Amino acid sequence: ELPEVTCFFTRENKVYARMKGKDYVTKLRVKDVMDLVDDSFIKINQGCVANVKHIKKFAASFGGALRIFFLDGYSDYVSRRELSRVKRRFGL
Repeated sequence: ELPEVTCFFTRENKVYARMKGKDYVTKLRVKDVMDLVDDSFIKINQGCVANVKHIKKFAASFGGALRIFFLDGYSDYVSRRELSRVKRRFGL
């Protein structure tokens, strides 16, 4: 079920779905994931599509990078390319 997915991310040329703290390999590409999900997901970098309902907090670093922390403890960075879209979506 998509609402249970924390995020989809890439590692070692495979796309994983993270659910309840566990990673599951999918046969999808990130592009296919974007076509599959609804507005409750947002692309945060080239290899990660995040479920906005599972985001716990944001943390900014000195270099201007934005890191997203999820409810299950996983975290990832927002790329420079996606930064303005993420800021607009969350009013940052």
